[in-house]
Amino acid sequence: MRMLDAAAGCAGSAGDGQYLGHHSPVLPAQLKSFLADYPLVDVHLDERISTAIVRAVVENAADIGIFSAGAGGNELETFPYQRDELVLVVPAGHPLAARQSVKLRETFDYDFVSLHAGSQIHLQLVKAASEAGRVFKPRIHVPGYDGLCLMVEAGLGLGILPRSSAAPYQATLGIRTVGLDEAWAARQLVIGVRANEGLSAVARLLLDRLREDT
Repeated sequence: MRMLDAAAGCAGSAGDGQYLGHHSPVLPAQLKSFLADYPLVDVHLDERISTAIVRAVVENAADIGIFSAGAGGNELETFPYQRDELVLVVPAGHPLAARQSVKLRETFDYDFVSLHAGSQIHLQLVKAASEAGRVFKPRIHVPGYDGLCLMVEAGLGLGILPRSSAAPYQATLGIRTVGLDEAWAARQLVIGVRANEGLSAVARLLLDRLREDT
C-alpha cells in the first residue's frame, strides 16, 4: 500500500503500496497502533508538499495522501483528517521572536525563505501579499522544511511552516515560532484516495485507522 503525507507531508509504502502525508501530531500514534495490529506490514514514509501529494495520488504513484484541503484534489475522494495552523519561523534572536502572534503585513520588510513556487504555502503567501498591496519575493527558495529551518537559523530570512512540522526543528535549532493572526493560517488537512473501493485490503485498513480519530 502506498501513502503520501503533506507538509509541505510524508510518503511511504505499507505492504504493497505507498503513503504520503502531513506530519500530524497524531500520525505516529496511529501508525504505531496500526503496525502493532498488522506486524507483517512495512511502512516507509516520505515528506512532500501538498500539491505534489495530490499529483502523486492522482497519477497512481501513491494510494493514500494527507494534504491541505486548499491544495486541490478535486479528482480524489477525500475525508476530513486533522486541523493544523501555519506559523512564522524566525531566528531565536529576531525582534519578532518574543511575540505571541503577528499579522503577515508586519513581516514584509524582512527577507523570506520560502518553499518552492509550486507549494501551497508559497501560493498562499503570494495571494496574501497581493491582497495587502505588496509583492512576496523570497530571497531563497528551498525544497523542504529542514532546509527552510536551517536557512532561518542562519539568519537568511523568515519562513512560514505548519506548526506541527516546525516543532521538531524548533527543539534542536536556534529558531522560534510565532503565531500568524490571519484567517488563512488555520488549515484543514484531508485524506485523499483515488477511489475507496479501489484500494487494496491493506490500504483500506490503514485508511480506516487514520479516519478513526477524526
